[in-house]
Amino acid sequence: MERFGGNWRYFVNFNLTEPELTIDEAHITLPLLPLTQLKMGQFYSGFGRLNSQHPHDRDFIDTPMIYQRLFGDSSLLEKGVQLSVSPISNVMMAVEQLSAINQDQFNLPDTAKPALTNVFARWNQRWSEQTYSLIGVSRAQGDSGDANGVKNSTQWSAVDFTLKQRLDNNRYWMLQAEYLERTSEQASSLNQQGHYAMLLYRWHEQWRAGIRNETAHSQASNLSNTTRNALLIEYDANSWLRTRLQLGHEQQAKGVEGIYWLAGWQASFQWLH
Repeated sequence: MERFGGNWRYFVNFNLTEPELTIDEAHITLPLLPLTQLKMGQFYSGFGRLNSQHPHDRDFIDTPMIYQRLFGDSSLLEKGVQLSVSPISNVMMAVEQLSAINQDQFNLPDTAKPALTNVFARWNQRWSEQTYSLIGVSRAQGDSGDANGVKNSTQWSAVDFTLKQRLDNNRYWMLQAEYLERTSEQASSLNQQGHYAMLLYRWHEQWRAGIRNETAHSQASNLSNTTRNALLIEYDANSWLRTRLQLGHEQQAKGVEGIYWLAGWQASFQWLH
């Protein structure tokens, strides 16, 4: 739900899962100076390309492994502020100060009150009326905790690339790739890196297919270096209802491999007032 009123707007996103109703996002956006705005509240961080998208709005059913390992199932959903500026029409730069409440990632006691600082930039280039690209870089600095809750200074980095071409009759194809890593000089077991690359093609208003390759590497003894490949088929009955089927293959460096499949059904409702 997004509210526009004068020079500011607010957004609230509810998540209904058994047995409770929770608020995923709740933030307001205020213009400060020409081409500058301030966001405050709880929101998905602008780190990386995929993180700022709500998990239900992403193209594949599951989150890429490297995102799961770095930020857990909740992604980087944080409370804080974001200041962004667009010095020219196709460039956006921003800095975020976040509270680092994500226990999947930071593993710190509430009393520690950690903080996370993230800076990122996006460059959007339109090559024709139908084709555009988007390049982004992100760098975050904060504290991660080990099993005993001991703080370790940690850095997160991401580089992303998207290329999309629109065709006639609402058809399109899109290539998207992203590389992420986490490094810590104090605790090498926290060091991880990985990527995903996916190609999507909508050949009909109601049908879409995609393939994705991804890897995740870790220096932690309890995490195996893993490669996955997946195929996605999606049917959109209308603009708010979609059904997806995903078939994948996973292979771990330790010799374990297998086939997995996922099915998803999603209904989206929006209220504009």
